[in-house]
Amino acid sequence: MFTLEKKCLRDKTYYEQYDAIRCFRESVKNNNTILHIEDYGAGSKVFKTDERCVSDILKYNSSDKKSAEMFIPVTATILM
Repeated sequence: MFTLEKKCLRDKTYYEQYDAIRCFRESVKNNNTILHIEDYGAGSKVFKTDERCVSDILKYNSSDKKSAEMFIPVTATILM
């Protein structure tokens, strides 16, 4: 646990993958394409229809920026 905290959670190193995440999130945030989603689960509390905008999916169904960026040092540590 100490290694996880020291090498991952408190890691201040700037990884170039942060830029890739930022660019991807920006491109999806500006994407207004409508997708037809077949939901086989209990349904969505947010979306009442089967058609969803790509930017809304990012807004309601994805990790926030900080959580997404936290996985980069974790995977870098595992792959070392």
